[in-house]
Amino acid sequence: MIEEVTKVATGVVDSLKGQPLALALIIINLLYIGAGVWVWHGERNRRTELVTTVLQSCLDLENKRGFTWSPQTTPDGSRRGTDKGLGNGFK
Repeated sequence: MIEEVTKVATGVVDSLKGQPLALALIIINLLYIGAGVWVWHGERNRRTELVTTVLQSCLDLENKRGFTWSPQTTPDGSRRGTDKGLGNGFK
């Protein structure tokens, strides 16, 4: 299998030697895709840090106010439903 891939790659490079413009376009496209992946990876890390910071701020504010939210608790404090799913909520 590796030998076949090597033969195909060698054949493509040999055929592109006669057309340097096509080879240049392929190289530029590969560089463009690489730059896009690099930027996307940086944005993903920035977005993850932002969400983590916002979540931590919300949790700190929740702890400061002494408020805990539970999806099974009604505003008057009575319980409803079962403990399936989220259990006791977020604590």
